[in-house]
Amino acid sequence: MATSHHGEDRNKDLTRRFLDEVEGKAVREYPHGRAGADDDGATTYAIATDVRHGFIRIQFPRPTTWIGLDIKAAEELSDQLAERLLELRGITT
Repeated sequence: MATSHHGEDRNKDLTRRFLDEVEGKAVREYPHGRAGADDDGATTYAIATDVRHGFIRIQFPRPTTWIGLDIKAAEELSDQLAERLLELRGITT
C-alpha cells in the first residue's frame, strides 16, 4: 500500500522523534496536560510483525510503565494492530 507524501513526512518525523527519545534528546511534551506525578510525557513507539515468532512487537524508546491514548491515538494503534494481525494470518490487503 502506498502512502501519500504527507504520510511519508509524518513517518520521518516520528522516526526522528523515536531516535531523539532513545538518545534522551527529545523535549518532553504533555499534549493533554500532565496526567499525574508519574506522567513522563508523550512518547513514540515502533511496531512490527515478527512472522517467524508469530507475534507483534511494540517497542518503546525508553522504559514505559503506562501509556494514555486519546481517541485518535487509540484508533491509530488499533488500526496498526489490525494490519499486523492480518499479516500474521497471511492475509494481504
